[in-house]
Amino acid sequence: MPGPLGLLCFFALGLRGSAEPSVAAPPLCAAPCSCDGDRRVDCSGKGLTAVPEGLSAFTQALDISMNNITQLPEDAFKNFPFLEEL
Repeated sequence: MPGPLGLLCFFALGLRGSAEPSVAAPPLCAAPCSCDGDRRVDCSGKGLTAVPEGLSAFTQALDISMNNITQLPEDAFKNFPFLEEL
């Protein structure tokens, strides 16, 4: 029979394994943009022609300056209900 240390290790490994997600989480920031932990997305100077897809709906600030975006559709920011700064 395993000793107390052996049981503790077995229990700890069991918990660790059950805490890991079974599917990969989506990336926090869509390429080629960069994001920080404050819900700010920097897509400046990336040669974009449209607002990038795949950004978090929780984005609060989005920098798309210095790109090749010539038109913005009326619904370009519909997926960003928390957007406060453009």
